[in-house]
Amino acid sequence: MSIVKSLFLFLVLILSSNQALSLSCGSSLRTADLSPATNCITGLGNPSISAINALFDTPPSWQRVSSVEDNTSGGSDGWFGVSLDPNSNWGQSNVSGEWSLDSAFWDAYNEGVISMRVGNGGGDPDFFAWKLSDGASTGSFSYERLAGGGGGLSNLKLWGRVTEVIRIEEPANIALFIIGLFGLFASRRFSQTHP
Repeated sequence: MSIVKSLFLFLVLILSSNQALSLSCGSSLRTADLSPATNCITGLGNPSISAINALFDTPPSWQRVSSVEDNTSGGSDGWFGVSLDPNSNWGQSNVSGEWSLDSAFWDAYNEGVISMRVGNGGGDPDFFAWKLSDGASTGSFSYERLAGGGGGLSNLKLWGRVTEVIRIEEPANIALFIIGLFGLFASRRFSQTHP
């Protein structure tokens, strides 16, 4: 019976490991977070294709898909939408909000990055970039200037790329895992009865 409980607990942990994480990054001057994401990197200047490529493994190259900027009520561009919280505005240094992707993005790309550009103004970093969790369609973000000047929210950009990925669907993963456990159990049983 304890094997069944252990198996059940292990399956719950495996399935819940796909849950999204909020990742923060920055410096003593500026910090930002976004969820759900698997990686966060910062940079100087305005995020460009070459900067995103340098920060997030290439090849293949990333493509800028959408850009949302300077709209006090949030906004959208193609597959990417941004909504600022009621007390947040573009150009401010303490901002939070939500982002969303149309499901068509994941039909066209299998990896995504959201970058956030803040005004230079003598601070570092100038932008933040997060690699999105696979299939993420909504999430939240926040930005805070901790010290220094400048640094108001300028834009959020969506980047995508297609990489060759062999995907095994979750039911197949679970089935393979269970078959492996039965094989392990059978081999232990066999070794106990045939020393």
